[in-house]
Amino acid sequence: MDMKKWIRFCSLFLAAVLTLSGTAFGNSYVMTYSFGGTPLIYQNNLDKTGGVVDTLSPSCFDLETDGTVTIHTLTTEFVQNLHSRDIRVTPFLSNHWVRDAGIACLQNIDAVTTTLAQAVTDYDLDGINVDIQNVTEAYRDAYTQFVQVLRQKLPNSIITVAVAANPNGWTTGWHGSYDYAALAANSDYLMIMAYDESYYASDPGPVASAAFTEGSIQYALRYTTPGKIVLGVPLFGRYWQDDVSIGGYGIAACDVESLMALYPDHTATYHTDSQSVEVRVTLTADYKLWGGNTLSPGTYTIWYENLDSLRYKMDLINSYGLKGIGSWALGQEDTGFWELCRVALNDLIFSDITGHWAESQIISVYERGWMLGYSGLFRPDEDLTRAEAATVLVKMLQLDSSAPGEDFSDTKNHWARNAIAVARANGLVAGIGNNQYGPDLSLSREELAVMLDNAAILSNAIDYSYNPFSDLTLADHPWSYYSIIKLYANGVISGYPDGTFRPLKSITRAEFAAMANQIAGYGMVLGNGIDTRNFSFYSADGYNEQAQSPR
Repeated sequence: MDMKKWIRFCSLFLAAVLTLSGTAFGNSYVMTYSFGGTPLIYQNNLDKTGGVVDTLSPSCFDLETDGTVTIHTLTTEFVQNLHSRDIRVTPFLSNHWVRDAGIACLQNIDAVTTTLAQAVTDYDLDGINVDIQNVTEAYRDAYTQFVQVLRQKLPNSIITVAVAANPNGWTTGWHGSYDYAALAANSDYLMIMAYDESYYASDPGPVASAAFTEGSIQYALRYTTPGKIVLGVPLFGRYWQDDVSIGGYGIAACDVESLMALYPDHTATYHTDSQSVEVRVTLTADYKLWGGNTLSPGTYTIWYENLDSLRYKMDLINSYGLKGIGSWALGQEDTGFWELCRVALNDLIFSDITGHWAESQIISVYERGWMLGYSGLFRPDEDLTRAEAATVLVKMLQLDSSAPGEDFSDTKNHWARNAIAVARANGLVAGIGNNQYGPDLSLSREELAVMLDNAAILSNAIDYSYNPFSDLTLADHPWSYYSIIKLYANGVISGYPDGTFRPLKSITRAEFAAMANQIAGYGMVLGNGIDTRNFSFYSADGYNEQAQSPR
């Protein structure tokens, strides 16, 4: 039994609930790349995202063929502006497909990583996104070493690696340069570049078909866990002009949408087998593209990702439980993409949490399987019941429910019967007297305090006469007073800023979701080696042995 983990769990658990306010913690994950612009352009494009983006990876670090790094498009004002919007900044390091520059970097690891580490400090960056492409399997170990050294020099920063989509399991060529397992072990996550299935000079076809995308996810899951994977999606397509020998040039999704509006006689076919869109359109005049290139008059075949195909990819993210979504690149998207991210990734299950302060936390606990809601509703502002609390605790601690144990008299026909019995058998909950549990009663703050006091081993070498809470007295709260004071003296709780504890205040489902998610953010391994049956919690009749008061 790992007692230290259990004690830390309880401390974080209570501190999160009993000092909780209406501030969201931002646990959903949406990142995007940006390139080819200025900080002002990036900021203007971010204004259009509706606050959905968590992390921006701008093009700021260019690798040169002499093994050095050129830093550009980066100012402290730019980073501070994004931080003020709660957006993390992890610029990407790229050789822009120039093999010699990528090789030079991997042959000059110490100097390059030193430059990057200093830049993180100088500009107050949140981390680095490593995006070295087009080196071969000959540099596989050097690539891993580069990321390892970068992690050593930036132990508290976000280190991410963009890796090639590899549904075919190729081990040679540029695909072979990525040791998925080793890179994942030394970084915070891998960003799968699940695009360019069709490419410059290829035959017309999808940029990111269903099979290509899902196969790339499945390949990555052979080497790492879902929480280490971000699925990269294209906010662009590729076009081929009739009677021109070479095609496959890039085109922004926003340009494709504009062309279809400009030429209503186009044809657009959604291929359900590939979950991709094929457009045929004839231009009668020049059209200037995002990025500056121009399409001349003629007939074009365009494959790109519309909101339906992108929704399919977000469904994959949800079904595989991946960390989140990445996109290439900011400014190229259809205007509805960011709202799609909000709905598909953060509000797919519950229709009553859009815009709620705990929206992302609710989605996170749902994805962890801790709180599942009620037929499409989460009911965020309803009080958490004692039955719900028992159910969540059992799930968080991964307790065995195959032999739940003794029922209370009022839980035999309750939906949470097994969870309550498991929690009772493991000493996590007790009754309210007369062998009753009160499953549908709201959970109060003092009930939670007593529950966690009895679950944790805390110092008793304290002065119980010192009471910092104006609304807590031994006379009014004899059964919870000692637990609350003990938790305060041990630094677990601090109450409200006005000096109150509000012991009878109920906890809402949203507050509980945010609390549970905050605990997970500390990286706790819940239920791993914790044998709660060996703790002394409650006496058999559901009374506290010291205070002799019902729970």
